[in-house]
Amino acid sequence: MKPTVVVHVIGSLDHGGAEKVALDLCEAIPAARATQVFYCFSGREGALAPRFRQAGAVVSAAPAGGTLARARALRRLVREHGAHVVVSHVSLASAFLLLAVCRTGVRRRIARAHSTGDDRGGGLRAAYRTAARALLPFSATHVAGVSDAALRFLVGRWGRLHRWLGVDNRVLVNGVDVGRFHATGEEQDVRPPRVVHVGRASPEKNRRVLVPIFRALRAMKPVEMWVVGPGGTADLGELPGDGGFRVAGVVDDAAPILREADVLLLPSLREGLPGVVLEALASGVPVVASDLPTLRELEALPGVFFVPPNAAVSEWAAAVARAMDMSSADRRSLAEAVRRSRFTLERSVNDWLALW
Repeated sequence: MKPTVVVHVIGSLDHGGAEKVALDLCEAIPAARATQVFYCFSGREGALAPRFRQAGAVVSAAPAGGTLARARALRRLVREHGAHVVVSHVSLASAFLLLAVCRTGVRRRIARAHSTGDDRGGGLRAAYRTAARALLPFSATHVAGVSDAALRFLVGRWGRLHRWLGVDNRVLVNGVDVGRFHATGEEQDVRPPRVVHVGRASPEKNRRVLVPIFRALRAMKPVEMWVVGPGGTADLGELPGDGGFRVAGVVDDAAPILREADVLLLPSLREGLPGVVLEALASGVPVVASDLPTLRELEALPGVFFVPPNAAVSEWAAAVARAMDMSSADRRSLAEAVRRSRFTLERSVNDWLALW
C-alpha cells in the first residue's frame, strides 16, 4: 500500500505551537504511512525546517511574488507530488488557498483551526473575515479545530451551510508525547519553587504581566521564574536585577525544563489549545492559566487553576502560590490523568491517519 501524500500549507516552520505539533506528528508518523510535504507560504522556511527534513518531510518555500503567484505555486506543488490531502494551517486564508487546489483532484482539503482570533481589526478586516468564512464551505471538505472555540472562530455563523454542503466539522485535539513529557516521581532539589512561562513575545501571550507577578510572589516567599520562548525581552518591561528571574529564550527541548518546574504560568489573552499546558500536566506540573473558553475545554484534566485574564497581579500571585502547594502524589496523578486522556500523541496520530 502506497503512503498517503499530505501537503501542509503553513506560514513558516519557526518555533511556535502549531509548528511544534506538526513536527511531533511528522516524527511520529512513519514514512510508510504518509509522505508529508510542508509548503511555507511566507516564502521563508524557518528555523525548524532542518528538523522536519530529518523526520523525512519535504520542505518547500513559496516563491517571491504576491498571493496569487504563491497560490499558483501551491497548485503546482500539489500536482507534482500527487497529493491526496491538503491541510491548510493559515487560519482564514485557508478558504482561499484550498480553493486554489480544488481542481487538482485532491479529495480531502482540510482547514486546520489553531486559534480563536487573529488580533486584527478594522472594517476591511471584518469584510475579509466574512468573505473567507462564506467561501470556506465551498473550498474545504473538512474543518478541524484544536478546540471547539477555535472551530467556531473559523466557521463563524456559516455552520448550517457547512452541514448542508456536507463539510465535516470536528474538534481534533492536539496530543502530547507522554514518553517524553512525564513526571519524574522524584523530589526537587532544595531550591526556591520555580515558575515557568513558555510562549513567544507577542501581545496575545500577555508576557508584560510576568515581572509584576514575579515581584508579587517574591513579596510572599522565595521563588524563581523562568521565561522560555522566542522574541527577545522588550515586551517584558524592566527585568528584575537579581538572579531569580531568568529569560531562557528559545530551547530545543522543553521537557527537562518542565520536569524541573513547580508551576506553569500562562496569562494569555487568547489561545487555541496550547500544547505546553498538556506538556506541563503530563510532567506532573500544575498550570495557572487565563480563564479562556478554549482552556476551559481542558477541565476534564485536573491541575489547571483559572484566573480572569484581567485579574489583579495579586490574584495571579495567589493562584500560583496555591498551585505550588500541590503534593507530590497529586502531581503524579496529573501525569496519569493525561496518559488516560484523549490528549496523547498516540491518539492524535491515529485520528489524523484516519482523517487522511
